[in-house]
Amino acid sequence: MNSIEHQPNGTVTGHDIRHVLGPINDDLIIAIQDTGATRDEVLQAHAWLDDEDYMGTMMQRPMNHRARAVYDILREDLDRMDRYEH
Repeated sequence: MNSIEHQPNGTVTGHDIRHVLGPINDDLIIAIQDTGATRDEVLQAHAWLDDEDYMGTMMQRPMNHRARAVYDILREDLDRMDRYEH
């Protein structure tokens, strides 16, 4: 398991993740770090999560496997939050 702030060169830090995503719990930060994603890949996954035309965007700019893993983590968290709100 990774620490939240100390990461190998090139991978995203907890500070970077919070800067991109806002308040987020430590478990999600660690899950995102475990993907090996860079800050740019987290930004890309976050942008796709907010994109209303996800399929159109995906056709224009396909995700690499790390960005997709981050997207899946964020989507699962959003889906879980939606279930608890209803």
